[in-house]
Amino acid sequence: MFNLQYSTFNLMKNLLLTFSLFTFTFSLPAATCTWTGAWDTTPSAAEDEIVIESGDLTWSSSMPAKVASWTQGSSYTGTVTFDTGLNEFEVTGDVTLEGGTWTHSANPTNLKSSDDGWKTGRGTKQLIVKCGGDFNLAATASINVKGKGLYFAQGPGWSGSGGAGHGGSGQIQSQSYYSSRAPGKCYGSVKCPNTIGSGGSGTSYGTIGGGAVKLTVTGKLTLNGSINAEAGDTNSSGGNCQYYSGSGGSVWLTAAEITGAGGISARGGNVTAQGGGGGGRVALYVTGADQGFQRLHRRDHFHVL
Repeated sequence: MFNLQYSTFNLMKNLLLTFSLFTFTFSLPAATCTWTGAWDTTPSAAEDEIVIESGDLTWSSSMPAKVASWTQGSSYTGTVTFDTGLNEFEVTGDVTLEGGTWTHSANPTNLKSSDDGWKTGRGTKQLIVKCGGDFNLAATASINVKGKGLYFAQGPGWSGSGGAGHGGSGQIQSQSYYSSRAPGKCYGSVKCPNTIGSGGSGTSYGTIGGGAVKLTVTGKLTLNGSINAEAGDTNSSGGNCQYYSGSGGSVWLTAAEITGAGGISARGGNVTAQGGGGGGRVALYVTGADQGFQRLHRRDHFHVL
């Protein structure tokens, strides 16, 4: 009787253990979540496939930090704003942007010089995306973080008497002011640009700096659209900037292969007179065997400004 009870106990224990392992590894099938101004199925898991059809969308930190794929068709004309701070958003499969625009949220207007976002030049908002498949940015789509950097008179490149600096120094108004005024200084990394542009002189003069884009793509990055990380062009009143504009932001792209006929820009803000902001920083890396930049040349009209 003892042996029978012992055997029965072990049999039940093994069955429970097997059931436990089965339920632990069981997962629900992936959902296709379509946005048309509202979700038909709200994204909630890393296995979800995202389809954007119409309407602007803000993807906040409360949404999944990882999804399986992302698709925007050519008929999509809206804007997707990533409000994910300095955190990386991951798509484990392909990203297909045939229409619409990606951007990140504007950086705050109230940063102080003692805040990390000011001191490091990273701000608090950037567009940082990791793609586990291929990334296709069509000619009818764009990534635009123009004027999404540090606010007026903010950042390590800000100068009260010249254009803001970043990848390059800002300009002084004219030669007669060289002895009494200083341009905004350079900051950030040449090889790993992860800083945003600084704001120009003030609110009556100056513009907001450019934002930051970092894409890390396991497969091929096809860049036929534009990536814009320029500084803003308008002062706080919405008019043209006369003096001391903000500096350009940064674009950091890594992929096994990069091809296309698009463009990248991280210029400083325009001025109608003098004292423009410095340009930002751009770095491109290809990681695939026998890959280079031979497919990014004038024949394809690809350009970096």
